[in-house]
Amino acid sequence: GNEYLALLLALAKQFAAYVQVVNINKEVQPVTIEHSANALKLEYRLNEVYHSWHYVDNEDVTEGLTNYLTEHAIDLLAMAPRKHGFLHNLLGKSITRQMAGICQVPLLTMPC
Repeated sequence: GNEYLALLLALAKQFAAYVQVVNINKEVQPVTIEHSANALKLEYRLNEVYHSWHYVDNEDVTEGLTNYLTEHAIDLLAMAPRKHGFLHNLLGKSITRQMAGICQVPLLTMPC
């Protein structure tokens, strides 16, 4: 939620950090009004810190993030897990949990 984003922004301000917002696209999808509205809200909140947006095409989100981390000088990875349905939670693989096992930089997880 908003309090976790506020914490992340406070950290970024305190350390004059450069925030890179990375979206991993598993497949080409049309942009929805909800996605655009959420991106605009996030952009508005991020205007207080130096930041950029990055889009990576990769069917495997974990691989896409790992590749991005390898190719860029990242000091901290902050992830906001997506909410999934009951079946996915029961049978699916948590990307955040996968990244926690392989990430070579500190990982900060934040509830949605």
